[in-house]
Amino acid sequence: MMNKHFTLAALLGLCLLATQPAHAVVINVARLGTAFQSSYRAGSATEGDHAQYALDGNTDPIFANGSITHTNTETAPWWYVDLHATRTIDTINVYNRDEGFESRLTGYQVSILDAAMNPVYTNTSPAFPNLSTSIPIGGIDGRYVRIDLPGSGKVLSLAEVEVMADVAGDDPIFLPGHNITRLGTATQSSTRFGAPKGNQPILAIDGNPDGLFSNLSVTHTNTEANPWWRVDLGSVQNVDSVQLHERADGCCNQLLNNFNVSVLDAGLNPVATVTQAGNITERFWAQFPQGTQGQYVQVQLNHSSSLQLAEVEAFYFEGNVINAARNPLAIATQSSTAFGGVASRAIDGNTDGNWGSGSTTHTAGEPGSWWEVDLGREFLLKNIQLFNRSDCCGGRLSDFRVTALLHGTTTGMWDFFTAGGSVAQGASFLFDAVTVADTVRIELVNINDHGDHVLSLAEVQIFGAISPEPGTLSLLALGGLG
Repeated sequence: MMNKHFTLAALLGLCLLATQPAHAVVINVARLGTAFQSSYRAGSATEGDHAQYALDGNTDPIFANGSITHTNTETAPWWYVDLHATRTIDTINVYNRDEGFESRLTGYQVSILDAAMNPVYTNTSPAFPNLSTSIPIGGIDGRYVRIDLPGSGKVLSLAEVEVMADVAGDDPIFLPGHNITRLGTATQSSTRFGAPKGNQPILAIDGNPDGLFSNLSVTHTNTEANPWWRVDLGSVQNVDSVQLHERADGCCNQLLNNFNVSVLDAGLNPVATVTQAGNITERFWAQFPQGTQGQYVQVQLNHSSSLQLAEVEAFYFEGNVINAARNPLAIATQSSTAFGGVASRAIDGNTDGNWGSGSTTHTAGEPGSWWEVDLGREFLLKNIQLFNRSDCCGGRLSDFRVTALLHGTTTGMWDFFTAGGSVAQGASFLFDAVTVADTVRIELVNINDHGDHVLSLAEVQIFGAISPEPGTLSLLALGGLG
């Protein structure tokens, strides 16, 4: 059931995101930020009163409903949000706690800080705060918004903080390849200890995949039959894939098993479902058929246990998929080079496999020959296509393995061999490779079916979406990607 306290501004933000406008719009950019506060209420460090609750899109002023921050009683408590980018801020809306605790917020100060955390704007609230206060800013640039409560013996509690800012229509948050759960509304079948104390569903869409429970970014249901977690995307969205990050503590990192990841329509009916039977390692990718659309993404266990999630991300690729191997930051290397068949030939945009055309790589005949490309940054991969040498020696591209890596850690592996060295050679190979990676490596596992250890490639195409960041987008756009 939708909470009636969700603001019109938050809902408008979701609608604006769905339309991908070409002009500047005003949205609540705080929903995309990460919140911090000076302390957590005594006894609740692992249970709740989380700083992120002021960014969950819920202005409900009742503490028992589980959406209000709470510091210890201390001198000059504070709360702030990192917007992760400098924004042109129009208005800041502050929502207070009710139930006779409104006066706690008396004398609070709102500041805007630049990227170096220097104040560029400060406003002191009225003597007695309202349940909600709208502060006109008028277009000041800043990255951080901070609320301070001067004095001793103070408690800082906030129901919600909205930062309304001008965002251009070509901003990365509107582009395919961006995580579309961040502006959503999360719910779950139950919350451990009961609301309002911690383990809340919002923690799986707070932008923080940290799986250590003590770091306050992991959801937790009660132990029950078929527990579920769900995010309402606010409107029907295209969903190509969903990534789950599991809890990382040694005690509980094998609890995420035998589960379904589903896209649901506006009536909560399943549109597409991916089932995982066994355990996962750190994270799990669910890829949905092209054209899948829905308003909700749901994760549900198929057995009795507690459901614990560090983060849930949903992505839509179409319109922003590029050949990442051709981006200007990509650098190819290989184990050795023979006959001038340098590694860069496999990312030159030419799929011609005739050796005489000068576009095929060639290693020496040493065991374990490999080729790899450093993409220069993280990409959300969709699929990979390899083109083989065509004039002869096609059997060299056999008994091989393709590995995707992120900061040196394997995030995906695909084998093209069987016991006994069955031929895997072909003119080209196209396969799904949904994962996040900054490097792709191809290596011979055994003696290839040409009878030597030479690895030759005509071209390697790696299709995926960039993680949107200002600056890099412009660089990639100028790269003439093929």
